[in-house]
Amino acid sequence: MLKAKLRSTFSHFTTEPESWLEGLSLTIENGVLKVTFPHLFFGTWFFLNKQDMFEKAVHICFGDEVIRISYQEQEKVNTAKEKRKKTNPVQLPYATTVYGENKETLESYCYNEKNAFPLSIIRKIITAEPGSIYSLVILEGESGTGKTHLLHAIAQKFRNKFLSNVLISTVHDLTYADYLRSPEHLWKECSAFFVDDIQDIEHEPHAQKILLHCLNSCPLGKQLILTSDRSITSLSLNQRLLQRLKAGLVLSIQKPDLDVRLQFVQQLCGLKNISLAKKQMLLLAQQCSEYRQLQGTLLKISAITSVKKKNISVGDIEEIISDHIPRKTIDSSDVVKCVAELTELEPDEILGSSRQYKLVLARQLAMYLCRTLLGLSYPEVGRFFGGKDHSTVIHAIRKIEKKLVTDKDLNNMLTELKALLC
Repeated sequence: MLKAKLRSTFSHFTTEPESWLEGLSLTIENGVLKVTFPHLFFGTWFFLNKQDMFEKAVHICFGDEVIRISYQEQEKVNTAKEKRKKTNPVQLPYATTVYGENKETLESYCYNEKNAFPLSIIRKIITAEPGSIYSLVILEGESGTGKTHLLHAIAQKFRNKFLSNVLISTVHDLTYADYLRSPEHLWKECSAFFVDDIQDIEHEPHAQKILLHCLNSCPLGKQLILTSDRSITSLSLNQRLLQRLKAGLVLSIQKPDLDVRLQFVQQLCGLKNISLAKKQMLLLAQQCSEYRQLQGTLLKISAITSVKKKNISVGDIEEIISDHIPRKTIDSSDVVKCVAELTELEPDEILGSSRQYKLVLARQLAMYLCRTLLGLSYPEVGRFFGGKDHSTVIHAIRKIEKKLVTDKDLNNMLTELKALLC
């Protein structure tokens, strides 16, 4: 009778016959639906492939009649798995903390005030036992912001301080690695489990189920950290997985500013023994907006200097940069968007007519860049900024030119804007 009810409910989710339902033994006692599996492999297959649909159907079909679902054979399934592992254990790989040629440590991560908050939280996490403060942490940020660096730095701290086994995996590992087929065994062997680039999990339903199983089976005192180059709420995920991820602590990692990139160039030159003048380092930091771009460019510079046996010129650096980084095609919208991001305003506010000082300055700066960087005429700039008269544009540009003579902060902002746009 119970199976007949469920079978009719399954028709809402799938057109398949779902004959596997016959293999289950179902009884309801005191609001608990007891589900018994016929054998070990059936239970393992069920949890990976049918659990979500089954529990949704139970909720629709029985409502308040079923308060809880008890899988009677689940303990036996886990026990059998443990016995099998004792005779043929699956070895878990340890996390590597080396990226390229350089040790990735928290101390070597370059940042400024923009990333001060996430770094302060990460320091709290690594000073406490794994999982004791925030058991689930998600590092979100665009590609090239150093999320993988931070992941490996945290792993290194955990391993050195607590002698913990830390596993760093990819979405590909979630799908294919033998050591992730039993999350219970994973947590028994590991104190911390990290997954890099989970945005790749969108089109991997099996990997989503494995990750959800890892989350649901995670005991107290264990650490789980994920990275994503997009917001988790924008990813197309299993709803149960998405809800579990939303319960974690999300730390937003911002793109490195010019001063941070310059600090990174100086650090890398010291590590690789590359001799560059301050002007050359500044040029690199201005033209390369991501850490990986800087690494690749400096790697080529190092190779050229080792072959030519001579110092590299500014012209050589410009040529290398042009090879590595294609020139952008930008328009007025890109200028306004970039100014808005840097000044923490909205593009519509800059294009509006508010006379607040911060908005006026951002608007004048955007007009200045449209004129000097894009070469637009005064009337063209005026039309883009809501039909303003060309005399208003001339006034705005002259105001910026006058400020640039004495305002060091504005000069730095303009330099950074040009680096981001060019």
